[in-house]
Amino acid sequence: MYSRARGKKLFLKFLFYIVITTIVVLWAFPILWIILSSLKTDNQIISQNLIFIFKPTIANYYKIFTSHNFNRFLVNSSLVALGTTVIVFLSAFPASYSMSRYKTGGDTMNLGILVTRIAPPAAVLMPFFIIFRYLSLINTLWALILVNISLNLSFALLLLRSFIDEIPVSIEEAAEIEGASLFQRLVLLIFPLARSGIITTSIFTFIFTWNEYLFAMVLCSSQKVKTLPVAAGDFVTAYAIEWGPVFASGTLILLPILVLTFFVQKYIVKGLTIGAVK
Repeated sequence: MYSRARGKKLFLKFLFYIVITTIVVLWAFPILWIILSSLKTDNQIISQNLIFIFKPTIANYYKIFTSHNFNRFLVNSSLVALGTTVIVFLSAFPASYSMSRYKTGGDTMNLGILVTRIAPPAAVLMPFFIIFRYLSLINTLWALILVNISLNLSFALLLLRSFIDEIPVSIEEAAEIEGASLFQRLVLLIFPLARSGIITTSIFTFIFTWNEYLFAMVLCSSQKVKTLPVAAGDFVTAYAIEWGPVFASGTLILLPILVLTFFVQKYIVKGLTIGAVK
């Protein structure tokens, strides 16, 4: 009886690992395929046979940087993503603290934030376009930064608030008794204790902004202010598709996110766990 129960337990454990491995492979294979294809020639990419052993070439990367000015697109994406992340953090951190400790806005505020998360981005595309055209911000990086702030601020508020809710109020009360001001408690106490949440929120904001395509395509179509996701579409025309440069562009979009996630994954896992457990 014990042997049968143990055998069943081992079988279920084996089955679990098989399922997890399958999911990981299915998720990772497209990413690996994009990276490998960026190192192939166009003939190798469109070949009907799957080619895993080949002589790598960096010709596709050389082409996108020399003939399509990808240096500028890379800088544009970085400026928009970093600018949005910093401003969202500076806005969301004190606001989420106020919502957590002082119940600012009450249930009405929470409902309003949820509504902004439910609304599809395409629904506000035309209003944003009209406003930015009136303000002469079309084809400027500020237009993208402002849009991405509005798209990510509600998410940052909800996530950061959940982390601050986990911090005991008694710690702040003790600091207040010792004479710490509100600013000191916020910067020297809440900020370090909510570090995992802050890093998690900042990483997600950066990723969402880095990958944003719809508003970047409509609001910033000029070559001077294009971002990487939009610039990758330059290689798809009505006459031909340059597969090599397309995959090289995709790799450039993926790599910063993969590298960043690799180095901060412990903060993301820890942060999401703390924020989800009450």
